[in-house]
Amino acid sequence: MRNYDKLKTEYLCYLVNRAQVEAEGNRGYLSLCSILQDTEFLPILEMDENRCSDCRGLRMDFAEEIGEPEDGDILDGLFGENGTMLELLCVLAEKMEYEMADSEYAASTRKWFLEMLENCGLEEYDNEEFEADTDGASEYVRDALTTVIFRKTGWDGENGLFPLRWAKSDQRYEELITQMNNYLEENYDIC
Repeated sequence: MRNYDKLKTEYLCYLVNRAQVEAEGNRGYLSLCSILQDTEFLPILEMDENRCSDCRGLRMDFAEEIGEPEDGDILDGLFGENGTMLELLCVLAEKMEYEMADSEYAASTRKWFLEMLENCGLEEYDNEEFEADTDGASEYVRDALTTVIFRKTGWDGENGLFPLRWAKSDQRYEELITQMNNYLEENYDIC
């Protein structure tokens, strides 16, 4: 019989490693990543369902890596078929790393992961911030995630993962990959 709590913990560690961020210590992100992993991503736009498939792909990669192929299906049962916000951020950070690999702005998954956190106001929420919890860190994080998930951002993506200074269209109605490409084009001068 598989221990589901152990599986969830192993998978959380796997995702934190894929994001290439520190987990432990005051400046680590284990507390934030735990909330991200417990928060379901909802594909509001039809094409964002592709991101759900990407999230499931991470689960299958993990299951294959540990030699337990059926664990991918178990993870679907534990976290839902849409994916989680941590999975989504890992997927998007890896896509950004890939898109920028041959440019002067090439950087690790970590850079892109932290940049998305910063864009939606979550980068400062490291373990120390949760330990002190003087300003209701968990509540703030959940509110920020609600803004992102339900597209309550500004029309230019403000308070979202990919804010723009000069948006040409309402970013709330653009799929995430389009938002990401718009963001990279505007901020890193690439096509």
